[in-house]
Amino acid sequence: MFRVDELKMSAREPFVGLVVEANFPCDCEVCEKGTKKLLEMGRDPRTTNRVHIVIKPLEKYDRIQHAWYNESKLIWSGIGAFTIGLNEHVGFVPQGDNEEEQWKSIKKFLEGKVFEWESVTPFEFVLNYLLSKAKDEKERQKILNTAKRLPDGLKEARETWIPKRLVKENELQYFGITVPLGELHKKAKEEWRRESEELTDEDIDEMMAGSSDSDVISTLFE
Repeated sequence: MFRVDELKMSAREPFVGLVVEANFPCDCEVCEKGTKKLLEMGRDPRTTNRVHIVIKPLEKYDRIQHAWYNESKLIWSGIGAFTIGLNEHVGFVPQGDNEEEQWKSIKKFLEGKVFEWESVTPFEFVLNYLLSKAKDEKERQKILNTAKRLPDGLKEARETWIPKRLVKENELQYFGITVPLGELHKKAKEEWRRESEELTDEDIDEMMAGSSDSDVISTLFE
């Protein structure tokens, strides 16, 4: 802990977890209650669709974790970070000629599988990724100049979970998993259904606090 390269950027520990559900756009109990909460507070409801991934931790965390990404075509957004994680880290590129077909491919791939999840600040994660792909110093400077001009709402977006790698079934024994993955997924879905029905306003507030880029920012560059 006394070396810079041993210190972590994120306060949230990476963890291994099963994808219970992956929805886009999402109308689950949590998202519906979140929208209702905004209306009760006199605030406008969200205007963009969201990806919502429900994750059952197999270690480190007791409660179900959530990842939300606002719909956006901008790489600097939360969904941009998620797409980089999915394509580059996990090695999965969805099939399909349009958004709907691609999402069906992603949903089928994610649900019921186990991944290692990493908490990242979208802006910093995407910036480091783009810089690592730059061919020369001129391209690096172009990326840095673009980053400087981005709205503060993007640069200050909260951390969100992104997939770091796919965990193979033969690794699950190290996390105390002895039942078939399909059975584990079924039990996790039942657990999430019960939990979502019992959520309080405080629970909703805590979950939504983990949301990443703002709805206004996410639509600026579409």
